[in-house]
Amino acid sequence: MKYKVRDGIVLSKICDEYLLISGKDAREYCPSVTQINETGAYIWKMLEKGIDTNEMVMSILSEFELDEDADIYVMLNEYTDLLKRNGFITEE
Repeated sequence: MKYKVRDGIVLSKICDEYLLISGKDAREYCPSVTQINETGAYIWKMLEKGIDTNEMVMSILSEFELDEDADIYVMLNEYTDLLKRNGFITEE
């Protein structure tokens, strides 16, 4: 599955914290500022590039040196569902 990041949202790192910041045009759809963790920021960067779910899973396994038995699909689906519910992304 592929997702599209809503226009007007930027990822910023401030004082070692990752923040999703919604510009004026995006604020009607999602919160103005939302803190995410390092893994969330890593996933966000892949979402910005339009990388599909299968490629994201392989990249996460490699980047964070996880065992392939780890249920990354479940974790990724939960995270993308959260981002969709909060208006940050849409499904393509």
